[in-house]
Amino acid sequence: MIHLDHVAKHYVLKPQGASALLQRLRHRLPIHWALRDVNLHIPEGQSVALLGINGSGKSTLLRLINGITPPSRGSVRVAGRVGGLLDLTAGLHLDLNGIENIYLQGALIGIPRSEITARLDDIIAFAELAPFIHTPVRHYSWGMLMRLAFAITLRCDPDVMLIDEVLAVGDGYFQWKCMREIEKMKAAGKTIVFVTHLPGLAEAMCSHAIWLDDGVVRATGTVTDVLGEYQPFVHRAVTEFDPIAFNPRLGALLSAYRAGTGKVVLSKIRFLDAEARETLVFQSGGPMEIEVSVVAKSAVENVTLCIVVHTAGQAVSEMYSSEHGRAFDLPEGPSVLRWRIPSVPLHGETYYISIGLMDANDLTHIYDSHIRLHSFTVTEENTFGWSSRVLRLPARLEAAPVGQPDTAPTPGSGGPGLNQIGKE
Repeated sequence: MIHLDHVAKHYVLKPQGASALLQRLRHRLPIHWALRDVNLHIPEGQSVALLGINGSGKSTLLRLINGITPPSRGSVRVAGRVGGLLDLTAGLHLDLNGIENIYLQGALIGIPRSEITARLDDIIAFAELAPFIHTPVRHYSWGMLMRLAFAITLRCDPDVMLIDEVLAVGDGYFQWKCMREIEKMKAAGKTIVFVTHLPGLAEAMCSHAIWLDDGVVRATGTVTDVLGEYQPFVHRAVTEFDPIAFNPRLGALLSAYRAGTGKVVLSKIRFLDAEARETLVFQSGGPMEIEVSVVAKSAVENVTLCIVVHTAGQAVSEMYSSEHGRAFDLPEGPSVLRWRIPSVPLHGETYYISIGLMDANDLTHIYDSHIRLHSFTVTEENTFGWSSRVLRLPARLEAAPVGQPDTAPTPGSGGPGLNQIGKE
């Protein structure tokens, strides 16, 4: 069990080479609050992914839980033996050999010497360092240090395991080996707090997640729900920095949420009401417009736009522009696509949106896609019958190069169809 009650942590920002006078005036130096009023309760046996951009306070939080540093305010309570992989060289003496460091590390985390002796062979075997175990660790590679630190921590059987990204430096085989051991710890009911920047790894290893941003807890809950808030935040930061920077290699950073060749880029998505005002709240049965800004790096023909509406658990609507009888061509440069829904047949709930651009003749050829990166809320005055089957929403799609006037028919002036503005 881990419990943090109104925890805050600050550090004094002392200038490099500060004089003795400045040090005597420390109370006048600027302060950085790494954590601010954090309240958390992690039950025994829960596996938690700790998410957040660099500098958000993740490592500070783990150090507080591990007892390495005290909080500036509030209280931290942890039940059981804590094992931490926070800094591979922490607790290791570079002039001591592997065996001596095993005993030293064990003593630092409160393991009796007799217990370390009983587990010594197992620790050496897991670390796969038998040929080097009598060598001073200053001669170890970074990977060897990681294997030694992980073997010591894991084989000392902690009740709470803290892992701060260190597995990212290991080779593929050792990462797999560590993950297998972490799975065993989960099955044994151990508590795990795991820092990672990889959404797939968080979902694979953890049941719950915490999102830290600038020292503040922004979201807690199931890993799926928290990733659903955190990943759009990361994506917005990327697109605000450079809306058309997407390419397949950068897309790999958001592989669960964005994919494609990057030949056409989805640069901005807006939700508009009947008066063309941007909003994220719509009335059931009322109109909605989804405005999709795109940038084609070169002219592209025969493109289809796909929009999928999801609840937390399932897709409720899947729409392809090509199903309305036509695909469309995009000129080089920016264009705007507008998907107009005259009447939203959805009940009151929050919905996620996935949007994709693909070849109409080969839907596996994706130019760009946003997977569950956007959301909107539907409200309703009266509850009406609801079917969980996938719905086909009546809609009209319009595409226009930027700068050309919108001359499309008004919503409801004809059957569902695709209009290309400014084209014959």
